[in-house]
Amino acid sequence: MKSTFSVVLFALAVPVTWATTWAPSEVIQCPGSKSLRERTVMASGNTVGATIWSDGYMDAPMLPRSPIISRCAPDGVLYRVDKAKRLGRLSSMSNGRFKGQKVLQIEQPSESDLIEAAASNLSDMREIELELRLLAWWKSGARAAADAGLPSPRTGAARQNEDRLEVLLDEANDDYRLIKADLLRQQGRFEQALALLRRPLPPSHQAFASWLQSLVERREPRIQQWTPLD
Repeated sequence: MKSTFSVVLFALAVPVTWATTWAPSEVIQCPGSKSLRERTVMASGNTVGATIWSDGYMDAPMLPRSPIISRCAPDGVLYRVDKAKRLGRLSSMSNGRFKGQKVLQIEQPSESDLIEAAASNLSDMREIELELRLLAWWKSGARAAADAGLPSPRTGAARQNEDRLEVLLDEANDDYRLIKADLLRQQGRFEQALALLRRPLPPSHQAFASWLQSLVERREPRIQQWTPLD
């Protein structure tokens, strides 16, 4: 399974001249159901108009991220999209139907869905668990809280998810180390965050790390939007 980390923060080397284009969508079958879903397949994209945040999340309209887990109904079972049964391709002339049956869009998972999946057998590799827990953290309401001038929410399952995420983020990986530093910063653990940020980093990461360090030194715990200098 290809990790969605390929579009996180430090993958900004995607050429901005690439247009967002799509390959024919796959038709998948919902587990335990005859209902069909459309799995879109992006052929190319770019980071034009992307918004980047201190926690490593990148909202890139021209480089959308497809769900990795979903449910086919509110009370349906969680399933891995990449392991769902593939029935064929959806023709551009099909009007959203496959062999006469309506094909619906894949439902986006909630924060609780992602946390549940991370703790289940859907998370069959460490990297998959890390990805699910990181996606759940990004959905935890921190951006909305920051817009309201409030600290990030830290309760219940979301906090337990952060505790596990802290363990999974390997400090030997430069990307993960910066994400972990921001996790610690948002928790108010400023000295630990500063220690991570003071370690040597490649030139590609230094501007972002310096900006994170300035947030730590100001004792700022809220998530922040990054505006890189030209």
